[in-house]
Amino acid sequence: MLIFLAAVLLLAVTYSESGSVLAILSCETKISTLSNNIIDVPSGGGLRTTTNVSLVADERTDLNRSELDFAIIGFPKTGTTFLLYALENHPEVNMPSQEFCEIHHPNGDQELLHWIQNASASVALTSPRVLPQKYGIKCPTMLRESCAIENLVKLSDDTKLVVGVRHPVLWYQSFYNYRVWGKYEYPDLYVEPIPSPFELNGAKDWRDVTMAYAKYEVYLQQLAKVPLSSKELRQMIASDSLWEKRSSPNPYKVFIYTDEQLGDRNDTRQSQFRLDMQEFLGLKTPLVDFNTMPKINSHPEVYDEYMDVCDPKYASIKQTLLSTGKKSSDWILNKFIKSRDVVVSNIDFFRSSVQKWGEDPSPTAATQHDANDPRRTTLVVLFLAVAAWLLISYAESDSSFLRFRPSVACETSAVAPSFANSSATSSLNAGSDVQEIDVDVKVQDTITNHSNELDFAVIGFPKTGGLDIVLRCVSLNLFFNLDHVYSLPTEGTTFLLEALSQHPEIQMPPYEFCQIHEPDGDQELFHWLKNASSTHRKGIKCPTMIRVTNAIENLVKLSDYTRLVVGVRHPVLWYQSFYNYRVAEKHLFPELYKEPIPSPFALDSTRDWRDVSTAYAKYEIFLKQLAKVSLTGDEMKEMLNSDHLWKKHVSINPYKVFIYTDTQLSDDNITRQSQFRHDLKEFLRLDTPIVDFLSISKANSNTETFEEYIEICDPKYASIKNTLLKSGKMTSDWILNKFIKSNDVVVSNADFFRANVRTWGVDPCQ
Repeated sequence: MLIFLAAVLLLAVTYSESGSVLAILSCETKISTLSNNIIDVPSGGGLRTTTNVSLVADERTDLNRSELDFAIIGFPKTGTTFLLYALENHPEVNMPSQEFCEIHHPNGDQELLHWIQNASASVALTSPRVLPQKYGIKCPTMLRESCAIENLVKLSDDTKLVVGVRHPVLWYQSFYNYRVWGKYEYPDLYVEPIPSPFELNGAKDWRDVTMAYAKYEVYLQQLAKVPLSSKELRQMIASDSLWEKRSSPNPYKVFIYTDEQLGDRNDTRQSQFRLDMQEFLGLKTPLVDFNTMPKINSHPEVYDEYMDVCDPKYASIKQTLLSTGKKSSDWILNKFIKSRDVVVSNIDFFRSSVQKWGEDPSPTAATQHDANDPRRTTLVVLFLAVAAWLLISYAESDSSFLRFRPSVACETSAVAPSFANSSATSSLNAGSDVQEIDVDVKVQDTITNHSNELDFAVIGFPKTGGLDIVLRCVSLNLFFNLDHVYSLPTEGTTFLLEALSQHPEIQMPPYEFCQIHEPDGDQELFHWLKNASSTHRKGIKCPTMIRVTNAIENLVKLSDYTRLVVGVRHPVLWYQSFYNYRVAEKHLFPELYKEPIPSPFALDSTRDWRDVSTAYAKYEIFLKQLAKVSLTGDEMKEMLNSDHLWKKHVSINPYKVFIYTDTQLSDDNITRQSQFRHDLKEFLRLDTPIVDFLSISKANSNTETFEEYIEICDPKYASIKNTLLKSGKMTSDWILNKFIKSNDVVVSNADFFRANVRTWGVDPCQ
């Protein structure tokens, strides 16, 4: 009884002095919990799980395998070495005992392939009937060196990525002190002097230590798991001058965790976390209990250059990191973890941990924040009174009496016990409310009934034949599960509409369905889909979807399986066709066109006329927004600065893209034309052949001529033509050398396609 009463009084006194039970845990203790016990240095040992699972020959992986199953990719100082130890000797895991960052190299894919093949062959020789099923690596700088992701994509379609994050203030101190330790432990490797922690900002780093690296969102954005607005892209590119920024689309799932989850003393949550990670990695054997693991790479040494972020002299660093942390926290919680490719375990605990990144982790800060709260004062007085009365009453009946001295924050040494032994952490987590979620059961705002999905969409560019294709398919009554066909104006999108809308397996509106652009475009499309036939492929045509990329984002809310169709055309011929098309509309529908017809010379990167602009002929600018290939920092800058007409987004999506040229629609080579229609049929997942394009009357054909029509071969339009030829050459190079090499992009009759696209830098009038 006395012990109980003493504990109550101690808790009351501690609460009254600190404003929170958190004061029991000193600032140094919180910071060094992981920083001194989980240090990312090469290691050769590991832990073995106690459960042994025999994996018989018929379950094992092909010895000629080339794919990597998982990668621990960052961030440094977030427990990545801890995870390496936990996984390295798992009976189903084969991974190097040290960091494998050769994946960064220009030929990193080949270096990784060499390791995988050697590792699988070695295991087969030593254990012919017991073969690890999962091959993994750890390289905590892969997030920064995003070319590593691109190398990985060359080898693997299904690698699982594991990412750790941490309070930026605690992370910076841990990382800086780790480098200081490395300087003393490995003086031959660290020949440079130790820089001041104040110097390491967006312009300077010390072996990756910099406050700029604590902007986690900048590096997570490069994984291309969520759409990025123009503002986000600009901020990412300009965030620092240390490392090139890239956008690296990939098919991988991401498991994100906080360092607090590794050291969580709540047994229920900890067990669920391990189970979720086990299932994410595809393992059958449970992971070792993290709380039973001994200290890893613990270094009791204290050096003069170590920084203690509780020290007021580091206040400016702390404030910078708190500001950074708040922004990172908001982006991760409000955007990143909402991606269907991102997995979070114990999501409420994860959120509560990340939400603290804008708060000073020093216990004294919590004390000052709460000091003047009258409710707190009243509670403390009542608590103390009851505790004192109980203690006095017990003392009168028992001569025993024990005095207590409460803990004081920020007065102990900088080295603290491992989180596995932290009673303070245990007291914080034990008994707290826990909401557990299955690793694959994260709430999504998507409609999962495939009957409500779009099969295809003709999305651009305008004037590339899209409408005609659609009309031909509708005659066959085709139902596509949101498989969009994109096409630029004057490139045959209307032709496609005609060709597809008549197909017996397809159902689609006989007009452009561009309501998908609207803020509630997903709901408008869902309403149409809900009323459409459930036995047909459903599709739409909206040739400006490729420009207004929020349409793609609306589509992603509804559909996982939509196929996109994109048409392109010689930029010079496209511009003439599109401009003249608008002129004809002006004369035919004067009530809709109130504005006067502008000069074709005025329509450049600063002005358009109902989408007509030489800037729109830079097809690569808009194709980049489909996020089908990696983009360098320079490519993203070019995309953002190409014109002042339309906002640019990178719209992440899971869709395949069929790209064609208008010349393929009108190709009179019977063999190629037949192959093209067959390939398009297969892409759209149809059984019935598509109608012969050569039998279709020309869509949007207008025999009238108007005074304002332009004839691009007229010498007076030479300046326009030269502008379009210059941009056409650049567009041609990008499409042929990059875009069509994506695994998500399909081309029919590739040689004929290439031959046509290469002419875009050649004057069509000659």
